[in-house]
Amino acid sequence: MLGNASQPMQTDYIIAFDFLEKEIWKGWVKGRRCLKEEEEEEEEEEEEEEEEEEEEEEKEEEEEKLERYLCLHIITSY
Repeated sequence: MLGNASQPMQTDYIIAFDFLEKEIWKGWVKGRRCLKEEEEEEEEEEEEEEEEEEEEEEKEEEEEKLERYLCLHIITSY
């Protein structure tokens, strides 16, 4: 009788373990998704920052060219 009485407990443990394993897996998958989304957001932010830096550098270069042109124009006009 002891053998029969312990079988339902073992089944309960197996069911509980399967449930926990599935929940852990779901949590891991959700966590991975969140990490991937965060990484993608960080990459997008980095790309945007790089683009902004490039635009600023281009503006600075254009300003320098304009200053040189104006200086040359002023010098040659006298």
